[in-house]
Amino acid sequence: MLLAGCPGRGAELPPDLPAVGGQVSLLRVPRHGGLVEAYDPDSLGEPIWTSRTEAPRIREVLGVSAETRLLFAVDTAKNLFTVDLESRGIRTQATGIEAAVMVADGSVFTVNAARRVSRLQAGLPTLYRPPLPVAPVFHTGTLGDRYIAVLGTKPRRLLILGAERQLASLDAPDGEPAATYWGDQVAVAKGREVVLFQTEDPFPTRSFEAGAPVRHIVFSPSGHRIYLAHDDQSIEVIDRYALDRLATLELPGVPRRLRTDQSGRWLLARPADGDSAWVVDLATGRLVMTADTEWDDDLPTVAGAATLVTRRRGDLVTVGLGQPDHPELGRIVGGAADLWVVTPWLPKERLTRAVAAAESILVAQDSLLVADSQAVAPTTDRIFLQVSSSQNAEWSREYAKQLTTAGYPAQVLDPGSADEGYRVVVGPYATREAAEETGRKLGRPYFILTNPPIKQ
Repeated sequence: MLLAGCPGRGAELPPDLPAVGGQVSLLRVPRHGGLVEAYDPDSLGEPIWTSRTEAPRIREVLGVSAETRLLFAVDTAKNLFTVDLESRGIRTQATGIEAAVMVADGSVFTVNAARRVSRLQAGLPTLYRPPLPVAPVFHTGTLGDRYIAVLGTKPRRLLILGAERQLASLDAPDGEPAATYWGDQVAVAKGREVVLFQTEDPFPTRSFEAGAPVRHIVFSPSGHRIYLAHDDQSIEVIDRYALDRLATLELPGVPRRLRTDQSGRWLLARPADGDSAWVVDLATGRLVMTADTEWDDDLPTVAGAATLVTRRRGDLVTVGLGQPDHPELGRIVGGAADLWVVTPWLPKERLTRAVAAAESILVAQDSLLVADSQAVAPTTDRIFLQVSSSQNAEWSREYAKQLTTAGYPAQVLDPGSADEGYRVVVGPYATREAAEETGRKLGRPYFILTNPPIKQ
């Protein structure tokens, strides 16, 4: 059993683990319309990037497509629009949008007033033939063209649509749904029972019993773990594949909501009473701090390796989780009124500085090494990015094919044991820096692998 530390130990520093995802930008999208801005989350000084034209009043922000470098949002007039992070321009993509969601490959699924589904990928729309019978209470999509919706009917239904036809219709519990980042699995709880829906043909379901009635569910970014909140002071950690209980995280009180960061290292829990956040370091299972923050769909979250981004009494505030006493790193007065997005995209000016900083670190490191370079054996390490792990071989190979088509050297590693999945990796790269640069371009959760067992 893995136990989180008590609040009194909150000042302890987490272990110095490698950052997943490298440097990031923090995008400010004015809720009531205006210029979109980008900031360095570790300082929140002057904007490091600004759009050329003003965005309209915002209903919701969907996210950033790493491939196209477009920020997608829906305005209060129900228009889907994009902010081009390279040209700084703004363009309307679709109108009459009742609901929308961005999925892992950067495509956007929308639902209009007639409950027709469309998929926008790389600027090309696809209108789905089968309409939804009622509006969805939850929806997402997969790396292919499958659209998944949970309908608020009695009983509830989980629909899986292809562009031409309905692929599956399944009974679903009344609990709040959660999906993996990749959309390949949806979890819904009813009491202590958690039902897992596989969104790939033949659409099997599995279920397991939690230790107590489930209040809220989230997946880890990789989809390997499931976190369950109960009406007690604990969080269950479940292995998604074996359905075994891996750990129990103890908290100072009862959590109402859970949220993981993009790297999968941090878990944020919202207390049942009051606005604050318990920050748990999943590398140790310890409670790092209790943060004073307001909750919304976008915040609080963690940017980069260890920068907590919060709303606090009307301001936008960032906090250093990896530093003693968790100091305030930056503050934007009045920033809480706007919407915020963490993205691995970096403005060209900041990207140049990031590369220069990385090079200076390498120079400093080299100066500490043995002067006689011939005394040091040359490295033969082969660095890869692991971007997915699934028990479904066909899905993994399809994902690797999509990455290869997009210009990334992807392949699938077969399981080494019954407990492993089919791992999609990108590489090899000669250095960790080169691998992480690709990871930033992908804009998706990844792990660094050194010399994995790949047949030559």
